[in-house]
Formats: sequence, C-alpha cells, structure tokens
Amino acid sequence: MFPALRRTLPGIGTLSKVTSIVPLSNLESEFPTNRLFVKREDQSGELFGGNKVRKLELLIGFAKRSGKTTLVASAAKTSNWAAALSFYSKMFGMEAVLHLWDVPGGHENPENIRIDHLYAREVHFHRTTIGAMMRPIFDRIGETQEKRSRTWILPPGGTSPLSSIGYVNCALEIADQVAKGILPAPDFVVVPHGTGGTACGLALGFEIAGLKLEVLSVRVTEAIVSNYIVLRSLLAGTSRLLRKLSGGESRYIVPSNCRLVSDYLGEGYAQPTGKGIEAIARARDAEGFRFEPTYTGKAFAHFLDLASRVRGKTLLFVNTFNSRESVA
Repeated sequence: MFPALRRTLPGIGTLSKVTSIVPLSNLESEFPTNRLFVKREDQSGELFGGNKVRKLELLIGFAKRSGKTTLVASAAKTSNWAAALSFYSKMFGMEAVLHLWDVPGGHENPENIRIDHLYAREVHFHRTTIGAMMRPIFDRIGETQEKRSRTWILPPGGTSPLSSIGYVNCALEIADQVAKGILPAPDFVVVPHGTGGTACGLALGFEIAGLKLEVLSVRVTEAIVSNYIVLRSLLAGTSRLLRKLSGGESRYIVPSNCRLVSDYLGEGYAQPTGKGIEAIARARDAEGFRFEPTYTGKAFAHFLDLASRVRGKTLLFVNTFNSRESVA
C-alpha cells in the first residue's frame, strides 16, 4: 500500500490480515498443464472472514473519524455483507440498522440471519428490493439534524471508491506474494461479481503493480447492478480517490484488465445453479473448501471450466466466502 494511505486511511489493517495463497493440488491433477491456486480471503478476519472485511475496515474507519455512530444498510435477507456489517459495527462500538429484502426461492443462510439479530441494533424485513432500499431514505425525513449527522446510509454491498481501495491493497498483497515466489504470476484471477468492488480494486491494484493478467469477474447479480457502465464508473472513481489520498503517489488510470463473465448467473441472484452446486461439491471433496451457491459456487464453476479450456496457464481463485466458525 502507498505509504501516504497509512495516514489518510486509518482503517487500513485494523480488521484484515495478509491472507495465504495455497495450491489446489488435487484438482490440479485433473488439469495437468495448468497451475491452480486459491487466495484465502475466507480467512481475512480473525473472527469473521470474506471479502467484506477489507471494505469494512475502511468504511468503519471513515465513519468513526466522521463522528458517525449508526450505519444503515439495505441487502438481501441472507446477505454476507449485512452479517459482516452487523458483527464488525458492534465490535467497534457502532450500531447497525439493516433493511433486508426477501429473495423468493433463493438460497437460505440462517447463520447470517442469526448474526444479524445478535449484533445489529435493528433488523427490518421487506418484501421487495425497492422497499428495503427506499425505507432508510424515507426514515431520514423525520430525523433531527443531529441524528442525520451521526447516521450513514451505506451503498449496496458497501461498494464505493473508498471501500474498493481495500482490494487495491489485496492486489498489491498478491503481487508481493508473487515477488516472494509464493505464487507464479497468474494469467487469470477469478472472483464473484456482486456489486463489483472486489473486482474493481483487484483490477486497479494489479495494473498499479504491473502484473499482466486478466481479472474474470463472474456475475452473480442481475445486469442492472453488474454491468460495464457501473464497473468503469467505479474504476474511475476509485482511481481518482486513490490518487488524491496517496498525495499523487498513485497515477490516475482506468484499467481494461477486467472482464465480466455472464454465463453462470442462472435464474438470478441467490438462485442456485446445477453447475454451481457441482463446483461446490468438487471443491469440498477434492480440497476441503466450503463454498456456497450464491457467490463462490457460481464463480468456482467458471474457474473449473476455464481450467478445462486453457493450457499452460496459472489460475488464481479469490475465495470471498467467510469460513470462520460461527460468531452467532
């Protein structure tokens, strides 16, 4: 990370740690000309892992510095984002208010619901996405100015230029692991694509590090959320913010090394697919990894398909799921 960011982003490193990269040795035997690895972002936090940790340390750091005491989020009912926000807000003496929408027929995650109720100050359920998104805005109408000044309505998935810097840092961490010989320089990095912050940060960070590779971001949300217009806007905003906060150490760039993969969404967000379920089983049986059907299962299905199509390549899968023991 750029030295100046240690001063301007006090949240960096407060929650996350350097995560390991390990070979997928058993699965690799099925694709003998390729090298397969996984980045263990599932262990990014000591108590609660996954890709939200690197984002939350920046968001919470900014919120505390700005005098915020309440963080408000809208998310799907079984969201990892909502659970991580609830847990880490409580840890840092802040309060989370959740507005959750139902996903009919979608994958259920009762563990996340338990975490929400245990750590969030309030949990509200809504029938529709628009209801959950608009309710926090309507609630602000009747609030006092003082309450408004201490409340922050967070963007979907916590994704913003600020939080995406967490995955710029992750990409630079991977580049350092390549330099140390822990990982051969990858040709492809595969990651799930929800609201795009993880893919954005990785793409920008790899460009800064000079690693010539392609980030393959596997869409798990509908096109209105995950599309190239949104992604490029996020890349540009993150690059501008990074240059500003780093005091010019980072130059303004909008990389073209990220490609959206749209063939694995299935019927929609949180709707399991046959390929995703099969990929989950292969990861579990061959390597002992625990994935889930909404994000990592679909992305790993693409990872395996890619490994079957290319020759002589190094593939890295970024495991964004939380594998820590229950905090509920």
